[in-house]
Amino acid sequence: MATLRELSYNVYQLLRANGFDDDDIDIRTCMFWINNERAMFLKQYLNKVRANGNLTVPEEFYQDLGIYELELIEADHLKTSLNRTKNPIPEIMFNGNKPLIKIYNLDLRTSLIKVLDNYNINGVGGGLFNRHMLYAFLDNTNKVCITGYDNNTYANRIKNINIKAVLKDPMDASNFTLDSNYPIDLSYVPYLEDAIAKTYIAHLLGIRNDPVNNAKNDLN
Repeated sequence: MATLRELSYNVYQLLRANGFDDDDIDIRTCMFWINNERAMFLKQYLNKVRANGNLTVPEEFYQDLGIYELELIEADHLKTSLNRTKNPIPEIMFNGNKPLIKIYNLDLRTSLIKVLDNYNINGVGGGLFNRHMLYAFLDNTNKVCITGYDNNTYANRIKNINIKAVLKDPMDASNFTLDSNYPIDLSYVPYLEDAIAKTYIAHLLGIRNDPVNNAKNDLN
């Protein structure tokens, strides 16, 4: 894995290789370019995922958001009680209506947690083979809710969960630092750097070489 500090330094070196000096370079700009190109790549890749059901988002794009504490609330619209994270999670990306999020139960005695989109939360878990499963979904405040069938007593026992998600901006995670593993597939990094060179750096070169925007080579 690579850190955002390492990736930003690589972009910084691309700028220097194109004649920019240290006074022209803001490392925060490099970070913005990296985050933006990663988000654009994921949007394009998700289009392929929707077109080809055999594709999935690589695990490397998920980041561990840590442990979230739950609280029991009454959900009148679902006619049941459910557990919900006390704090919202950062803004995540979606595959259609389904959030790109993985929920891990810290209590191995309980059943697996399946993530739903918000259109499929009513009446889940009522079948013969899934009545003991747990389900997770995001509410309109970006909090994660855990629920199950009415007689699934496990749903109310869970106190903490571990969350992994594909964030729009990895820096939004409270546990993220410049030296954290940056959530990206390393095989994509050369394409990311090439895209930055051909868009952002090329744009800056155009401004520097034609400051009056007259498309003429009249710097002298």
